[in-house]
This record gives sequence, structure tokens and C-alpha cells, in this order.
Amino acid sequence: METEKIKILIDRFYQGETSHEEEQFLFDYFASDDVASELIEEKPYFVRMRNMSVPVTLRPRIEQLFEDMEKEEKENRKQRKPLWWQIATVAATLAIAFLIVFHAMERNDTDNTTATITKEEQQALVEALELLSMNWEKGLQQLEEIPRSLDQVNEIITQQ
Repeated sequence: METEKIKILIDRFYQGETSHEEEQFLFDYFASDDVASELIEEKPYFVRMRNMSVPVTLRPRIEQLFEDMEKEEKENRKQRKPLWWQIATVAATLAIAFLIVFHAMERNDTDNTTATITKEEQQALVEALELLSMNWEKGLQQLEEIPRSLDQVNEIITQQ
């Protein structure tokens, strides 16, 4: 394989985008005596990686940890609705509440009588406001989670 393709493969390796076969190719390549001179500085790292092994007793625990993390991530993705969805829900609820109130006010203007709202309209307004309140609270809770998530990301970045 030509040097440029190996450089690309090395970059992909460092980004965590290589397959097991591609990683094995890199380990074998750097273990050989035929390493391009411009890549020779990478050789000690890949030789050590090739010779490194995970203790047999630790391997199942690591695999279980990754499986648990993957399950948790999938559950979190299923449970959370995107922020745009919550904003759209709040906007729709506000629009409905506004239309109900506007309709009641308009009806009262044409009647020139005291303002009255039917029981159905009052119930619909209460339900709309309850829905607004509930979704507003959910949105605020998600906004409160953002700084914690950012802190976790920053922690991971500084550890690397």
C-alpha cells in the first residue's frame, strides 16, 4: 500500500474510524522492516499497541461496561424529545389558547353583553394552559441539564 493511503489510514485510526482488519493491517505494517521513512516515528506506538493485550479477567468487564453505556445511550435517546419538538408544542399550545381567548373576546364584542365563556371553552382553555405549563416545565428541566452535559463533555476532553 502506498504511503499516502497509510497516512489516511493512520488518521482514521486516531479518529477511531478504522475497522479491526484495518487496525491489524497497521499493526502488521509497522511490525515489518519495510516502513516508509516518513512514517518511522509512528512505528514504536503501533508496535506497542500490537503487543499490548487486555488481561483475560478484565475483558468481560470492559465489554459489559461498553454494552451498558450503549444501552443507556439508546434509552436516553428514546426518552428525550428534541428541543425543537418541545418548542413547537409550546408554540402550538399558546396559539390554541390565544385563538380561544380571541374567539371569546370577539364573540363578546359582537354581543355587547357581559363577557361569558361557555363551559366547553373554559375547559378547553384550562386544558391548553395545563399542557402549556407541563411542556414549559419539561423544557426548563432540559435546559437545566445542558450545563451538566457540557461539564461532562469538558471533563472528557480535558482527560484526553
